[in-house]
Amino acid sequence: MMPEETKQINDPTMPEETKQIRYAVIDIDEMVRNRLHKPRGLLQNDDAKLHHKNIAFAISLYESGQLPDLTRMTWIADGKVLDGSPCYKDLPEGSTVWREVRLPLIFNKLN
Repeated sequence: MMPEETKQINDPTMPEETKQIRYAVIDIDEMVRNRLHKPRGLLQNDDAKLHHKNIAFAISLYESGQLPDLTRMTWIADGKVLDGSPCYKDLPEGSTVWREVRLPLIFNKLN
C-alpha cells in the first residue's frame, strides 16, 4: 500500500468537507523496480525469444534512467528506440516491436 498525504485547499468557495484532499505519495524508484520484474522474467522465457533484444534494451533504458518517460509511450524495434509509433511497412521483414508504456502517474498542483 502506498503512503498517503493530505493537503488542505484554501478556497473559500469550497465546502469544508472537500477542502482536504488525500493523495498517494509515489515512489518512482520502487515503481521502476516493480516494473522490471516481469521483463526480466521474460528474458528467461523461450516463448518470448523474438522479443529478447527489445526487452533487454528496455531494461537497459530503465537502468540508465532514460525510462520511465512520463511524457510519451516508448516504442522499441530491433533493440532501438523509434521516433514515434511504428509504421510496419518501414520496418525490415522479421522485425519485432516492443511498446513500453508510460507509468500511470497523474500530477496535480494544489494551491
